[in-house]
Amino acid sequence: MSDSNLRKDCLIIGGGLSGLVAAVQLQSQGATVKVLDKGRGIGGRLATRRINIPNSGEGIFDYGAQYITAQGETFQSWLENWRQLKLVEEWNCEAKTEAEVKQPKYRGVKGIRDVAKSIASDLDVQTGTKVVSLQRHQDSWRVFDEEENQYESDSVILTAPLPQSLDLLKSSQIPLSDAAWEQLSGVSYRMCLAVLLMVSDPILMPYAGGYQVKGEKLDWIACNHQKGISPHGYAVTLQGTHHFSEQHYPKPLRDIAIQELIAAARGYLGNVTVIEYQGHFWRYSTPIDRFPEPFFTVIDSLYLAGDGFVSGEESVSSLEGAFLSGWEVGNFVVFSQGIA
Repeated sequence: MSDSNLRKDCLIIGGGLSGLVAAVQLQSQGATVKVLDKGRGIGGRLATRRINIPNSGEGIFDYGAQYITAQGETFQSWLENWRQLKLVEEWNCEAKTEAEVKQPKYRGVKGIRDVAKSIASDLDVQTGTKVVSLQRHQDSWRVFDEEENQYESDSVILTAPLPQSLDLLKSSQIPLSDAAWEQLSGVSYRMCLAVLLMVSDPILMPYAGGYQVKGEKLDWIACNHQKGISPHGYAVTLQGTHHFSEQHYPKPLRDIAIQELIAAARGYLGNVTVIEYQGHFWRYSTPIDRFPEPFFTVIDSLYLAGDGFVSGEESVSSLEGAFLSGWEVGNFVVFSQGIA
């Protein structure tokens, strides 16, 4: 392949774990990479938020993924690197099954988003950018955001939740075969309503501050103070079950749902006073049914990846699945597009 045919630029839509890992793989091989994400912060479900309350301190909340586990050697090596960098440490939170007991869980030392920030430290990442259309232009792609800004690249990787990526393909009139569309659109996700509570006093919980309730409404409760990430504020994270969250997805019902989750958590909160609360709705929290490959090639130089895809063992966590998808698509683009 002559130098004039090499594809050295790649645009990645989505700054979650998949997108960031793919970007690192490509950039390490000499590609010019830009990551666009519609959110205010990177990391997707590697999400940490700070809430400052006068006279009550600063609460720090992990409100998406609560911990990281690793099964495969590749992800284990990255997790070990994060441990050596003191970004994560082992967390002896609640474990119910023998498999969960045997598989170590790692929490962010100061918050789980620091893992995403570390991965992205040398990347060109642009947040607050919602992509609305793609256009094929000769041998490259033109990408447009909702502010009508234009980006051009030789290759594009879409790593947003799969329903959002499929909507983008559809609105951009990029065709898929009926069989591919049926299989890709079969990937579904759980919803999750997360509630972030600043409370007046510490709450005492078993299992180092994290407990999977698996109730009718409340699925998970974490005392971030006891967990170790919120030393100067009593910060509690509640996460609703998929069924409860789905029932209360319409916006007029969300504040009602928040109050119901707080009520469901009272047995763990005790008599503390709720000083402030915020809600966050994860429309695409974790995938239920995943596409049985690590990524999908739409057409030459346009790819789908993310946590809706799975490589090898389907039993890996959605975070590890997201990592492997980004890893695999990044390596594929490196060699198929002549970057290496």
